[in-house]
Amino acid sequence: QALSKDISMNALLGHNVRQQRTKGTFVETKGTVANGFYNLDNNADGFNASSSLTLRRWVGVYGDIGFNFREYLFLSVTARNDWSSTLPQGKNSYFYPSLSTSFLFSELLQKEAKISDKGLSYGKLRFSVAKVGNDAGTYLTQPFFSKSYLTDGFNNSELTFPVSGVPAFTQNNRLENPDIKPEITTAVEFGTELGFIEDRIKLDFSVYKNVSRNMIIAVDLPASSG
Repeated sequence: QALSKDISMNALLGHNVRQQRTKGTFVETKGTVANGFYNLDNNADGFNASSSLTLRRWVGVYGDIGFNFREYLFLSVTARNDWSSTLPQGKNSYFYPSLSTSFLFSELLQKEAKISDKGLSYGKLRFSVAKVGNDAGTYLTQPFFSKSYLTDGFNNSELTFPVSGVPAFTQNNRLENPDIKPEITTAVEFGTELGFIEDRIKLDFSVYKNVSRNMIIAVDLPASSG
């Protein structure tokens, strides 16, 4: 959209909903009767089976607005807000904006100053600062239980419940956090791109710094905790 003879603008608004459902089945047997025949009925001493199901959902809204001044000066601003089902209820929203600008000074020199492009055919300076949000994995806010088993540490010594019709479940050994926060990474970058002799020689130089807050790292509970 042209705002004037020298300035144009483009804008974008969007919304998305994404859901991920993962279902897994695990079957293990201690041995087979006939080698090379892979069928559950070919087990030598029964088999253990387990299944898992995870469900997560994201809802997001985003916007992007950009300005262009005479095809050599550009500015872009973006913003996004996401809601994730894997974060604590009522605290599952996180916002992350960005800003970037670039100056195509070779275009200015060639069009405004009428300088030949035989030497410097392309030159651009760029700068950006952005935040990127990331949610947690599934089921990190509350404990969950899985089927229990007993073992003395030796081969073929594992005993999986139910035993004699008696089921048993064990709490997961991963430390949960009901107050977990979204991980936010802030990135700042400055760079330049140069082209010489009709872009036969090109140089690209960047300096950047990334800082992450509230990094989400899985922590296992020690066996001594019970």
